[in-house]
Amino acid sequence: MERFDSPEGDLFAIITQGVDRHRLRVFDTHTGTVNNDFSSEKEDNFTCLSWGNVIIDDLNGKVDAPPPKKRKRRISQNQQYSKVIALGLQNGSIIIYSLTHGDIIKTLSGSHTLPINDFVFTKDGKKAYSCAEDMNIVEWDLEKENVISKWKLDAQTTKFIISLSHDETKLLTAGHTIKLWDLQTKQVLKSFTGHASTITNIIFSSDDDICVSIAEHDRFINIWKCQDDDGTQGVNLAAYTLDDNARSLSMSKANTVLAISETGSLNLFKNVSSISLKASSSSNVKKKKKYTTRTPDCIVKVIDDKGTNIIPILSACFVDELENKETGFVKIARGSTVKPNFEKVRFINEENGEFLQELTLKRHQPSGFLIDESNLAAKNLKAKRKSYEESKVNVIGISNFETPRIPINLNELSIQDNTLVNGNKKLEITSNDLDSLNYAETKKNPQTSVKSKFQSIQGNSMQQMLVQALHSNDDDLFHLVLEQTDPDIINNTAKKLPTKYVIPFLEKVILRFQEKPNAGVNILQWIKVVLLVHMTYLMTVLLIDFIVF
Repeated sequence: MERFDSPEGDLFAIITQGVDRHRLRVFDTHTGTVNNDFSSEKEDNFTCLSWGNVIIDDLNGKVDAPPPKKRKRRISQNQQYSKVIALGLQNGSIIIYSLTHGDIIKTLSGSHTLPINDFVFTKDGKKAYSCAEDMNIVEWDLEKENVISKWKLDAQTTKFIISLSHDETKLLTAGHTIKLWDLQTKQVLKSFTGHASTITNIIFSSDDDICVSIAEHDRFINIWKCQDDDGTQGVNLAAYTLDDNARSLSMSKANTVLAISETGSLNLFKNVSSISLKASSSSNVKKKKKYTTRTPDCIVKVIDDKGTNIIPILSACFVDELENKETGFVKIARGSTVKPNFEKVRFINEENGEFLQELTLKRHQPSGFLIDESNLAAKNLKAKRKSYEESKVNVIGISNFETPRIPINLNELSIQDNTLVNGNKKLEITSNDLDSLNYAETKKNPQTSVKSKFQSIQGNSMQQMLVQALHSNDDDLFHLVLEQTDPDIINNTAKKLPTKYVIPFLEKVILRFQEKPNAGVNILQWIKVVLLVHMTYLMTVLLIDFIVF
């Protein structure tokens, strides 16, 4: 189920099957992005989709009720129209989904007992009509969310749809047969027969004088006369043919019919109302048993770059419409239901104003629906480059380096070995000078000298630092590890600590705990975590008495 928000065509709603329930997505046809994404909390399938506008309270009902004299003045200030989508459910309820709120704002229930077939809004958004498989038609008050009237059909099938006239005085119901109802008296004005299968779509013309219908597994579009001067038996004025079975139907304000076939092509028939009524007046249609068919005035197809495959058109609607003149633009949704592409197509020749007989568009068919192919090369290059992983880095400590030995006989060194040349100046440095500089720096700030060695080591390297400190018996490195107070770092380090280093760690940390009681809070945190993580291993060790406090 998919549909444009005709006549604007700025939004496109589509219902697809999710993992365990139906999913509604609303696309912006200008950008191709998803504006709204909704799935019912309950596992109720959506059975129909309909666009409309309803009046909502701008302040969510928090405004006090004004006096009767000021009520009309306050309505325009506190209320506004909101674009909504009506979704029929399998359980017989109807939910009204607001695009502005991104949630359900109204629920119509209690009248239908079987799945909803169709739903239509009135123009003012105050009323609506629904039909269901229980053979009932219900007139709803959308403001109060209750039933105004209800009547039952005498139809041959439970699958039927409805269509509201533009003046909102008549209603069409269509199953195997079509019935035209007077909404004031709830009486049948006309009945039409002609389709052999279940009717899937029916619409009024702009002046409500004719209606157009299509049916399942049927490639004919039937035109019916809806005027009240021919008795109760409806008249079939004409039939239009497609290359394949018809799937969807639409009509412009200038009475141009748009139909999409199951092959994915778009078919246009111009000036349907005037041609059909002219044919009916020129001959006695009541006595005429056969009538001529008519082929499309314009066929729009979309093919891929190679010209071998047809890219199906999912849905289409007229845009930039005028009352009595065809502007010649339709908006189409093509491609996949996962990520459809939208395009505005002109079907009228700009020079002479005539319909283009056949319009073939060559478009690129994406290989991946959710992949931006413009950046595909950059993404492939990025995928080949391996990202930096700190867990695979070997941390080098001071135990990995050997202290350089100073030659015994310094006099054997040449002048080039113990002289640094900087431009024209020479600076002579002896080993005694280096020792004195290191001793002075360490004496001045001993903690800074220790921390500066390891200040670049962090994150996942803490476990490797601890292992190296225990392996090399490096007290400075071990104390640096114990200074970490982040619970996540302590937990991760304790979990990754090999079991053979657990007892050496406890021996060393208990000794540190005795030497530095002031740091006992941090050290005790390390002891607790290591005991909790490695308790199973420690219980198997016989020489465990030394850790009992």
